[in-house]
Amino acid sequence: MQPWTPDGHAALGRPDIDHVRRLEDLSHRSWPPLVLAPLGGWTLRAGAGITRRINSAWPRRPCTLTPEQLLAATRSWYARQGLPPMVQLSPANAPPLAEHLEGWTVSDEVLVLEGPLTAAARADVRVDGWPTEDWWSVATRTAEHQVGHGRREPGEAILRKIAKPSGYAVAYDGDEPVAVGRGVVDGRSLGVFTIGTLAGHRGRGHGRAVMGALGAWAAGLGATSTWLQVEAGNAPARALYADLHEVYSYAYASWQTGDR
Repeated sequence: MQPWTPDGHAALGRPDIDHVRRLEDLSHRSWPPLVLAPLGGWTLRAGAGITRRINSAWPRRPCTLTPEQLLAATRSWYARQGLPPMVQLSPANAPPLAEHLEGWTVSDEVLVLEGPLTAAARADVRVDGWPTEDWWSVATRTAEHQVGHGRREPGEAILRKIAKPSGYAVAYDGDEPVAVGRGVVDGRSLGVFTIGTLAGHRGRGHGRAVMGALGAWAAGLGATSTWLQVEAGNAPARALYADLHEVYSYAYASWQTGDR
């Protein structure tokens, strides 16, 4: 039973669907698309192909259209955007869709984790309100798919759309920037994104230092908890987050067709 289906989520005994919807709303505000369009209770999103989440249909609320009508309209809209049709499936989907996705395939599975805020400011980690050149120099090598695939302009355009307070952390080894992260404070929640450490500097605690510095920054803005997303197959990141007491809340999956 897949965890991103309503039945799979219920079988795991995880938070109720209203909590899942709250986390999805937090994510939407923390990484907004460049283009969006309503489709019944769904939201169609496009963001220059940067990350699957903001280039996929979000089945946000129930609507009167049938699954077949929704999927047909989704294919048509993404064709006009020049993007492959993609749908984000989570336990909060309305209506449940997996049985209607013949010919679609799972392109990734993501776990959403939550935990207490870990605050530990350090002299070798700097947090700024906008990404510095040092931040970009590391992010483009450690999280290229999250910052524009070498195209900085659309990545910056997405970051400018974030209305909530944002922090961009850079960890240094001497004068060399070696690890980065991004945080968004929304109410009492800190969302953490784009954690990455340069090859050759991994396993030395830089990712943990970035998390702690973002936590200290967010605590100053009233945050008390953390949430984040991690690809299901990213074992090193999951180990780090487990050490920081981040626990599984729910999962979502991106389904894609070969259309273009």
